[in-house]
Amino acid sequence: MSSPVAHSLTGYLIYRLTVRQDETDRWPPLWAYIAMANFPDIDIVFGLLQNTPFQYHHESIANSIGMTLAFTLLAWGCARVFPNGLRWRRAWLFSALYGTHVLMDFFGAGRAVPILWPLDAHPYINPLGVMPGFVKNHASNAAFLASLMHVWNGVVVLIECAVLLPAIYLAERWRGRRLLEAPPTRPGRKE
Repeated sequence: MSSPVAHSLTGYLIYRLTVRQDETDRWPPLWAYIAMANFPDIDIVFGLLQNTPFQYHHESIANSIGMTLAFTLLAWGCARVFPNGLRWRRAWLFSALYGTHVLMDFFGAGRAVPILWPLDAHPYINPLGVMPGFVKNHASNAAFLASLMHVWNGVVVLIECAVLLPAIYLAERWRGRRLLEAPPTRPGRKE
C-alpha cells in the first residue's frame, strides 16, 4: 500500500506531464489531479465513520480494475455529452490517475486488494511487494491517528519521496527544455 504522499506526488507528476504551461490556470486544477490520485482510498472514510478504521480499506471494490474501467466509461460518456469542453478532454486523465492508484497499491507492500473485481471478488496480494508498508493501529480512530506518527511511517514516506521526486525532477527538466525549444507565439494569432 502506498501512502497518500506517494499518490499525491503521482498526481502532481501526471499533472506536470499533461498540462501545458499556458493551461495551468484552467480546469482541472492541480488539486483535482491530486484528489483523483487519492480517490480510491475513499473507502477508509466509511471505516472512520464507524470508529473502525481500515474495516473496508482495500477490501471494497474501489481498488479494482473494474472500478478503473467504470471511471473510464464515465469519462468517455462525459466526453461524448460535452465534446467541445476542454475539461472533458482531461477526464481521461482522471481514469489514468485512478488506475495508477490501484496499481501502486497492488504492487506496493500491504494489504490485499480485490484487483480483479468484477471477474473475481477475492482480494489478491502481490508477493513481490516493492515498497515497505505503514505501521497502523486498527483498534479505533484515536489509535489509528496516533499510529500515524510512528517513526517507520516517516521512513516509508522518505522512501516514496526518494522514488518519486527524481521522476518529478526529470519531468520538470523535460518540460523546461520543451519550452525553450518552442518558438514564441503571440496570443490570438495562428501560426
